[in-house]
Amino acid sequence: MAHSTVEAGVHSYDLKPQKPKLKMQMPARVVDEVGPGTAMMTPITQTLHMSQQMSSSASSSTVKCLDVCVFLRDGSGHEFSVECGKRATAQDLCDLMQANLCLPPVASELFCLWLSSPLLKLQLKPHHVPFKLYRQWPDLLDRFTSATEDQKSRDEPVLIYQRNAFFPKSREKRITDNKILLRLFDEAKDNLLDGYYPCSSEDYDRLAAILARIDHGPFLSRRHTPAFFKNKLSSYYPAHLCKTSWSLPVSSKNTAEYRIVEQYKSLQDNCNNNQYRQMLLDFCWSLPYYGCVFFTGQIEKPCHGSRKVRENPDRLIYIAINRDGVFIIDISKCEVLLSLGYDDLSWEYTEPHDRAMTCLPCLWLQFDIEELGNKVSKLLQVFSKQAVMMNAMIEACVDELNKVDPMRQGVCSTEHLVTDSAADTVDAPLLEVSEPVKCVTSQINRLSLATFSNAGELVHKPNRRPFSLTTLFKRQDSST
Repeated sequence: MAHSTVEAGVHSYDLKPQKPKLKMQMPARVVDEVGPGTAMMTPITQTLHMSQQMSSSASSSTVKCLDVCVFLRDGSGHEFSVECGKRATAQDLCDLMQANLCLPPVASELFCLWLSSPLLKLQLKPHHVPFKLYRQWPDLLDRFTSATEDQKSRDEPVLIYQRNAFFPKSREKRITDNKILLRLFDEAKDNLLDGYYPCSSEDYDRLAAILARIDHGPFLSRRHTPAFFKNKLSSYYPAHLCKTSWSLPVSSKNTAEYRIVEQYKSLQDNCNNNQYRQMLLDFCWSLPYYGCVFFTGQIEKPCHGSRKVRENPDRLIYIAINRDGVFIIDISKCEVLLSLGYDDLSWEYTEPHDRAMTCLPCLWLQFDIEELGNKVSKLLQVFSKQAVMMNAMIEACVDELNKVDPMRQGVCSTEHLVTDSAADTVDAPLLEVSEPVKCVTSQINRLSLATFSNAGELVHKPNRRPFSLTTLFKRQDSST
């Protein structure tokens, strides 16, 4: 029997055909008429709009249409009545969006269709059929998330027209079409406010002021006061900066609403909105994790003193992967814990031996650092049902880098065990080589790491839940 192919993140996985656990409902829904930036998308309440349209004739030979709604990252939706919509491919819908938005030809490479919800985000290949994937959604949630039954029952995906994760940033930076730049701005803004792009507090203040300038025009001292922004902070800052701490007294000059006003008044008045959008895009392009695919997982926290492992809950993280490297981001604090370029990285994907429900697949990340004057290897264990997708994403990035620069062959460690046949080759444009991302060690004390000598001997084993700790990576002794 043929298998359906689903791309998770940006990778293809063969899934055996299964009946959906939940009956598919096709509710009729009206799309609000909103302009760019005037509505925030809430996928959990905005279902994938594929309500079946029946013609006046009840004949079985009548052509059936579907009303398909495709969202943009600004929250607005574009609705199309598609003949034989159940068989419409992602490419068909992308073509409709490109024509509807009057985008130039490069948009066919830059943008693609994603099936996205709060629990799972999948980039679709051109030949994928969104209607079929929508029906498989409960099974995809079972396979790739650790959500509760209640969370899964309330989760519904939407179709989103957004950036192709494999489009090279160097080409993107050369685009001058304002319509495309507006779409990229909306996505970058969304990722900033969702906490996917960590940066310093000063940078957040500056970016918040740029967003305020776009929304409210030139600064007016009588109107744009801290009180004006007090209840609007979530439109300009990620959630972790909007929280109010009641434990310590906070100076009024150190609050987010005061800082945004100070930055707002310092902005130049001779720039238009397109120029301000370009400022934000330029900043986001400078981030090494711009354009990443963000997977969710968890890592163990270091145990200090007599604290027991069972009393130390895991740290929830994003595993961000793009052509530049792999980044570990603390979700609650929106901080980068680890940044690794592919030249510095070895990795391994493993499945749990007993397949027990409480055991998660793992992605192991190994990298070298200097410690007390000696070169040692550190090993990080990432737990996630999406580990197979992370493994496939890293493989795809390394393969594409090696295609562009054959001299890199053997530099990146690509010899590892893949125990799931779902990790397929990804059809993607060639990735361009950039300067490697260096290992960030400023937050390394917040990671639970095993330490190996250069000869592969275990030097330090962290206090952690029991597991069989072996050297997963075949490393050759360096002669240098």
